[in-house]
Amino acid sequence: MAEKLKVGVVGYGKMGKVYADWFSENENCEVCAVYNHSAKRKSEAAAEHPGAVFYEDWREMIENGGLDIIGICSPTNERMAQMECAVKNHKHVICEKPVCMDMDELNTLAKLLEGYDKKFCVASELKYHPVIRKVTELLPQIGTLFYIDFHYSMYRTEIKWKHLYQSGGGILRELGQHLLDVATIWLGQPQTVYGRNMVVMPGREVEDVTLDLITYESGAVVNLVSHYFDHTANTYRGSVYGTRGQIDFELSSYDTDVRHVTLYVEDGPAQKIEVVLPEAIDRIYPGHMDSFRTEIGIFVDEICSGKPIVNDLGNEFTNMSLIDGSYVSEQTKQPVSLPIRSFSSAGLKDVYTKFESK
Repeated sequence: MAEKLKVGVVGYGKMGKVYADWFSENENCEVCAVYNHSAKRKSEAAAEHPGAVFYEDWREMIENGGLDIIGICSPTNERMAQMECAVKNHKHVICEKPVCMDMDELNTLAKLLEGYDKKFCVASELKYHPVIRKVTELLPQIGTLFYIDFHYSMYRTEIKWKHLYQSGGGILRELGQHLLDVATIWLGQPQTVYGRNMVVMPGREVEDVTLDLITYESGAVVNLVSHYFDHTANTYRGSVYGTRGQIDFELSSYDTDVRHVTLYVEDGPAQKIEVVLPEAIDRIYPGHMDSFRTEIGIFVDEICSGKPIVNDLGNEFTNMSLIDGSYVSEQTKQPVSLPIRSFSSAGLKDVYTKFESK
């Protein structure tokens, strides 16, 4: 048996635990190192992955840990430096979305990866979710897509790093962009975006409500709404409209029972489509079922296959252009043409529409 790939996880919050769990479960890997900026995670890591060395310095872990794979689950503003360190130290890398703060950083990353012979993956697990996979399978039955209504919502009043400007947070980057990624897969290249990004909860510095109207080269239109102020649901849901029918779907990060797909074809009745519950269920985000396991499995298989490494940031450029375009649109109050070739988030602090409690 070949020697196992040695894995280090940067950031041991919820997503770091997800990565550590599924890399440990993979027969070709072992989790050998974990980094977190706070030592309070040390006892958790020791209990959950007793064979892993705990680091309080991510650079030391990447440079001296003897690792093959680096999984990056840190705040967005920290990722660029960590990816650069991992690439310079010749590691395979899988990094959470968004990989960086803005288009300028993404251009820098693309140059860094030119000719890179190790695997680099932008994590995008939603496309592997059993509900999304089922919808993708059904799309040919509803004809040419012309409109998608996407909605992500939860009710959340807490203030964490992901709600702060310095950390590169914001609900569009954090959660809405997963649906943008699905739209890119289904529809191809976008043409314009009209975005409104609002800060409603006192103490938050980045958008906690985003509304985005996007047109595509195909002629299709996407309406994306993401926010933290919906008391009724904590789900990703959508309606996909084609010239011959419609597909409605709903899924949850936390509830395995929320895995709904309904198909309408022409004048026929509504068809409730079964989405089979897989055997592998994520302990941190059970509603995502085996999505993270599937993504990490594909990533590891590509490393072990012996085939030439292909690293393509094409979809990430599309998605980042949409996100940056939405922020520019908020600033100008006008639709923005895509793609955006260069954009820095350094001046975003005063872009958002802010509401104060009266």
